[in-house]
Amino acid sequence: MNLISKWIQERKAYSNPLFGAMLMLSGMIFPVFHAAAAIEEPAQTMALNGDQVIDALDAVQAGVPADLAFGIQPIAYREWGKF
Repeated sequence: MNLISKWIQERKAYSNPLFGAMLMLSGMIFPVFHAAAAIEEPAQTMALNGDQVIDALDAVQAGVPADLAFGIQPIAYREWGKF
């Protein structure tokens, strides 16, 4: 035990609590950013079948611009238009 405490005391001058905290924080945050960047599929594809076209027309009637309702978008404007 004495050897371990001596080893810790010798290296205390090199320790920086801010560096340790930033290292732990980056270990928690960067994987989340990496996972969020891996999402490649858009939330709304182009309106191709009849149900999607009807939902897009409902969204246009609700006030969504036509290019947002019918095109490929990261946000599902047609789902919002249903409500």
